Amino acid sequence: MNRLVLLFIIGSVLLPLGCGGNDDPSGPGYATLVVTTTSLPNAAPTVAYSETLVATGGDGTYTWSVTIGSLPTGLSLTTSTGLISGTPSVVASQTFTVQVASGDGQTATQQLTIDVYDVLAVTTASLSPGVTGTAYSETLVATGGDGAYTWSVTIGSLPTGLSLTTSTGLISGTPSVVGSQTFTVQVATGDGQTATRQLTITVNAPPVLQPSELCSDYPDYAIATFEEANLEVAIRAAFSVGAQEDLTCGLISGLRGLDASSAGIESLAGIQNLTSLLWLNLFSNSISDISALSGLTSLTLHLDLHSNSISDISALSGLTNLTTLYLTDNSISDISALSGLTSLTRLSLVDNSISDISALSGLTSLTLLHLYNNSISDISALSGLTSLTTLHLYGNSISDISALSGLTSLTTLFLGLNSISDISALSGLTSLTTLYLHSNSISDIAALSGLTSLTRLELHNNSISDISALSGLTSLTWLRLTRNSISDIAALSGLTSLTWLGLSDNPGLSNIQPLLDNTGLEAGDTVDLRSTSVSCTDVAALQAKGVFVQSDC
Repeated sequence: MNRLVLLFIIGSVLLPLGCGGNDDPSGPGYATLVVTTTSLPNAAPTVAYSETLVATGGDGTYTWSVTIGSLPTGLSLTTSTGLISGTPSVVASQTFTVQVASGDGQTATQQLTIDVYDVLAVTTASLSPGVTGTAYSETLVATGGDGAYTWSVTIGSLPTGLSLTTSTGLISGTPSVVGSQTFTVQVATGDGQTATRQLTITVNAPPVLQPSELCSDYPDYAIATFEEANLEVAIRAAFSVGAQEDLTCGLISGLRGLDASSAGIESLAGIQNLTSLLWLNLFSNSISDISALSGLTSLTLHLDLHSNSISDISALSGLTNLTTLYLTDNSISDISALSGLTSLTRLSLVDNSISDISALSGLTSLTLLHLYNNSISDISALSGLTSLTTLHLYGNSISDISALSGLTSLTTLFLGLNSISDISALSGLTSLTTLYLHSNSISDIAALSGLTSLTRLELHNNSISDISALSGLTSLTWLRLTRNSISDIAALSGLTSLTWLGLSDNPGLSNIQPLLDNTGLEAGDTVDLRSTSVSCTDVAALQAKGVFVQSDC
């Protein structure tokens, strides 16, 4: 065979094999090979997984492999189909690179990740009961999945008044119907998992206390009651709530003050649950038993119990923060329960049956003390109460007032209607502005000579004849000397601040020249000269100064 023929044969064979300079790797008519799968679904342990990788281009004959990294434990890749399948067994995030090769010699790769999350489960196994009319709040809890939870109720429904927040699993609202409601909740995650749980919420009516029971033994939504309807009316008025609204323990515990005066109240049962009260008015009722007040230790401002039928005050012994206490017009004889109330600054025990006041000896913060109209004879317990500025003791059986000598802060002192004859203990009480000594057995008033701050002095119904000690009390505006044995009033000539002067029922008084000489007595002032021996001429002369004169003329 000649050389020309041989070259022709070789060329005929090689030309179809592409040796003519065509270097396109995709081959004739094939598109570029590409892995079009760019992400893979998440997986969960013990849950079968199946996802097929997809490619385009090449000759369509694909062979798959993992070239970098590895699939999550439990998963495998079928090389001929690109199927990733199996059951993951380890929670992890696995990143790897897959390669696809086609029959025409092309290859392509893609980095992918499979996140293996734990199996989704609703871990809330039960829900707390609700109470009608009371706010409810419970949050459903799940574990597993990718953490992006969406909640729903798939079977049944929540109790009336409650709703489910789908993004958080919060069940909230205020249930309004008593009963049990069973329903199924579902949680779904972004990785495609779902889980369900059947749950029940029982809605109860709130417990109702007996009037004698304590809110501290019950939840805040329990309903407090009161034995006395009039007391409940006063409490509702304090809250501005109607009869249809429940007085829950949580509500009434916030009350700071209560005025239940003149309300016809007989029983205080139930008031023990008003534990935040700072002040309380219960005066002018028909209360005899105050034991319900024993635990109201928040009372600080005042407690007013005057004009009731109280005899036993032992319940007050623990109210050690109280600063003002009024117990006037009751039937109290034993005040020993007050001995520990050392925060008291004002105390009124008027119109009772008290004889022993020794319990008051330690109440050194007292600034005001009213004890008139009792049966007190011994006031020695008062000797240390040096903060007192006002003391009312009239209408008792007191004869010895020596215990008062050191009470130099007194500005007002009432000692009328007693059995006092010696007032020497008063000589140092120079801060006094008001002094009542009427209706005693006083004849010597020399001790008053230095009480120059006095503006009002009551000395009527005594046995006084010498009033010379009054000559220097130039601040007096009111002086009553009625029903004594006074005939000489020369000491009054310089008391130019007087606006009211009582001299009636002093039959030995005839000379009122000191009053005519008193340059301060003028129009608008009053002088009582009834039942005296003052002449009508002198009365007329006093009237001529513009003074209003009460006389027998």
